[in-house]
Amino acid sequence: MNTKKEQSLGVAMNGNLCSQASLQLATRSNMENFQLYQKRWAILALFSLISMTNEVIWISLSSVTSIVEQYYRVDSIAINWLSLIYMVLYVFVVLSSYILDKYGLKFTIIIGALLNAIGSCLRAIGANRDGFVLALLGNTSAAMAQCFILFVPPRLAAVWFGDCERATASSIGVLMNMFGVAIGFLMGGTMIPSSTDFDCKVRNGMYRMLISQAVFCTFLALLSLVVIQDSPPTPPSRSQELVLKSKRRDFVNEISFNGSERTSLQSTITADPAEMPTNKATKTLDSEPQTVPHFAASLVLLAKDKSFHLVCQAYGLYFGLFAAYNTILNQMVVTKYSGKEKEIGYMGFAAVNCGLFAIFFSGIWLDKTRRYKALSTSIFMAASMTMLLFTLLLEYDDNFMLLFPSFCVFGFFSYPYMSAGLEHVAEITYPIPEGTTSGILLLVGNIYGVILSYIVGAAIEQGGRDIGGYLMTGCYFIGFILVSLNSAPLKRSEADLKCGYFHN
Repeated sequence: MNTKKEQSLGVAMNGNLCSQASLQLATRSNMENFQLYQKRWAILALFSLISMTNEVIWISLSSVTSIVEQYYRVDSIAINWLSLIYMVLYVFVVLSSYILDKYGLKFTIIIGALLNAIGSCLRAIGANRDGFVLALLGNTSAAMAQCFILFVPPRLAAVWFGDCERATASSIGVLMNMFGVAIGFLMGGTMIPSSTDFDCKVRNGMYRMLISQAVFCTFLALLSLVVIQDSPPTPPSRSQELVLKSKRRDFVNEISFNGSERTSLQSTITADPAEMPTNKATKTLDSEPQTVPHFAASLVLLAKDKSFHLVCQAYGLYFGLFAAYNTILNQMVVTKYSGKEKEIGYMGFAAVNCGLFAIFFSGIWLDKTRRYKALSTSIFMAASMTMLLFTLLLEYDDNFMLLFPSFCVFGFFSYPYMSAGLEHVAEITYPIPEGTTSGILLLVGNIYGVILSYIVGAAIEQGGRDIGGYLMTGCYFIGFILVSLNSAPLKRSEADLKCGYFHN
């Protein structure tokens, strides 16, 4: 094959795979050009908005705990359950992961969008002072929606996006989820006034916030019925193509045909020249994928994978700490800076936005370098150090204007692993479905979130906000040790490399 034709096919030789890739190309009369469809961005954008509103529901009331508990006439523990219910019910992600594996992206995202809309409407109905039960039921419905939303980005990225877009697309999906936290902080701090006039000013603020959320969530749910699709007409990458071919082989092996029909279908599936190797090197490449394991088999394989456990525990700590400090931030800071609920809301909003930049740029960097371990260790160490700085300033300094930027710096490092960790585990566990691995990681993260929220919250209630800060610092450092110990190969990227090229 001449150089001009190689360029037209987008072939890029990579290191010691060069000779094998050349043999592979020589056997193909019509090598696939992996087409990327523009609709992938519309689907990613809509999903991202649904994910964003789910986080708005999660944190918008908890971000102003001191006001909302007086408005609803309940204690702070009851208000914390508006947030904690998200973590408790995330155990149902096991069922959601099975549904994603069985019924696909469209069904899973639509269920999440509808549950999200129902939850936002229940909260709007419960905007009166005696409506706490409805508000809690609304958050419960949104918490169930989270089970169908939070773990989707890696799967959506793998199904719709090219090999050099996956980390970026996944980071956008996670980024918008985190942006929902920022919007929630902003809405709670600005729309619900810090006032003792609960029957007028605070009540009006509650109605404005909760009704606007309900209208937007309902609109997104209806739009998802039209826009969301399971998959593009053709796979976007070699690794995804191998997954689809493996599933088709499983289909042939499972259904019953008479001899001639089975032979006909089998020959149709393997008629691609890529499936008819002419030498040993080509056979090695085209026999690549392993059969994609079913849901139960995936769980068994993951249970035996030490590298998966290291990343899983590190991610669990990272996500759990994120859930904990967002849940108790208001309580943690207001014990020293009473009456600054609005400023604390702005601080949370600014910190999340710093984290969003980190998520986006880390996704781009990973797509270019694939250096997951280097990024992971850097993030955990920086998060540990900046949380320690925030704790020391909160405890020993009386200048809120100094505390504000320190929390923003911490925010920059406390978000990017939310996306990078999901993509990393998808890389090291390929060809296990991305929805299964990300679902387990997020389940472990929510379990840690419940535990850490209770421990840190209890420490603050007893006057030990510094103890809570030191505990979170130590957890980040433990995460640093865990990711440092992981040295698993990036199997999904290797599958793309063995094709002989990456998209550029």
